[in-house]
Amino acid sequence: MNVLILPIDPVFNSKTRLLLFIIVTVVVSSAFTTMRAVVFRNMVFKNILILCSILVPISCLFRFLGLNYARMVVFSDMSMQEQVASVGLFGGVFQHSMMLGPIAAVVAVYFFFAYQSYGQKKIYIVLFIMSVLACFFSASRGAVLSMIVPIVFAVLSGQGDAGTKKKTKMIVIVAILAILPFANSVFNGIVEKQQRNVEMGSTFGSRHDKFTYRWNEFTSSPLMGVGFASIDPNGGDDYGLDGTIEPGSSHMAILSMTGIVGVLCYLALIIFAYCCVKGEDNTSARFRKALLIAMLLHGCWEGYVFSGGGFLCLLYWIIVGQAIDYKYLKKYGLFKE
Repeated sequence: MNVLILPIDPVFNSKTRLLLFIIVTVVVSSAFTTMRAVVFRNMVFKNILILCSILVPISCLFRFLGLNYARMVVFSDMSMQEQVASVGLFGGVFQHSMMLGPIAAVVAVYFFFAYQSYGQKKIYIVLFIMSVLACFFSASRGAVLSMIVPIVFAVLSGQGDAGTKKKTKMIVIVAILAILPFANSVFNGIVEKQQRNVEMGSTFGSRHDKFTYRWNEFTSSPLMGVGFASIDPNGGDDYGLDGTIEPGSSHMAILSMTGIVGVLCYLALIIFAYCCVKGEDNTSARFRKALLIAMLLHGCWEGYVFSGGGFLCLLYWIIVGQAIDYKYLKKYGLFKE
C-alpha cells in the first residue's frame, strides 16, 4: 500500500520489485491452501533442497581443489589459491560467499535431520560435515550462527524417541571429531572477519552503519515506513544507479520500509508459522522448525527479504511457507516423515 501512497524515488523501481515479490510469495508461501497448492509447494521445496544438497558439497570440494566461481575484484598479482583463501571471497560454485553461507547452513540442517529420518547411513554424516565446512569457508558469521543455533536447539530440546536422540548426538560428535584436524583452516575466515570488525570499532562494525540508517528511516516515518524496497536517498546510505540497495538486515528492512503496519503483519505471519510446528514431536516438524529458526537468524544480518528476484528471498519465504504447510500436510493426509 505504501508504494501507492508514499513519494518513493523512481530510481528504486519499487512497483516492479513489489510485483516480483508478490509473484514469489504467492507461488512459494502459503497464500493458497488447497491440496494442489500444498503438494506443489512441497514438491518445489524438495527440488530446491536436492539442488542445494548437490551444490554445497561440491563447493566444499572446490575449496580443497583451489577452485572458486564467486565473482570478485582482486589484484592482478593474486594467485587463484590466494583468492580462494581470502576472507569473504570464497563462494564455491555460487557467485558470492554470502550466497554460499546461508545455503550451506540450510543444507547442513537438512543432512542433520536426514540422518535421523532415513537410517544411520554414513553418507549423510559425510555430507553433513562437508556442508558445515562449506558454511565456515564462506566466512559468514550470520550463516554460521544460523547453522549452529537450530542444531544446538534440536540437540538440547530432547524431543524424539531414544533412537532419534542417539542419532542426534552421534552425528554431532562425529562431525566435531572430523572437523578438529582442519580447525585452523575452518575457523580462520571467521576469526579474521571478527578481528577486522573489532578494529572498525565494534563486533558488528560491518553492519552498524546499516542498522543506524534503517533505524533513522523508521523514526522518520514510523507508521508506513519510507517505502517498499527503498531507502531514504538523503539518509547517507549507498545505493546503486539501478536502485539496488543493501539493507543490512531483513528485519530492519521491514521496519524501515513498511513501518509499524508492515512489521505487525510480518510478526503475525512468522508467529503463525512457528506455532504450526511448535510442539510437534516428529522429525518432519522439527526439521521445518529448525529451518525457520535458521532463516530468521540469518535475516538479522542480511537484507534479502524483499528481493523478489533473488534466490535467498525465494528460500526464505518457501521455508516460512513450509512451516505453515505442515499444518495442511496433516490436514490433507499428505504427511510423511
